[in-house]
Amino acid sequence: MSKWNYRVVQRDDQFAIHEVFYANDGSVQSMTAGPVFPRAETLVDLREELERYRSALDNPTLTYLP
Repeated sequence: MSKWNYRVVQRDDQFAIHEVFYANDGSVQSMTAGPVFPRAETLVDLREELERYRSALDNPTLTYLP
């Protein structure tokens, strides 16, 4: 299973959050084609999901990889 997290990605002149997947050496392997949105089955899970989104803001911004 590959490692992933949410990251802020710049595409054209817009910023959005994408799921980003990493190779074993930690380099970016791929990312979702479009931005993702928070969703969960419970409010508790949604709160945790939103915290993961917020954490994306603490990492450097990536440039979109097609």
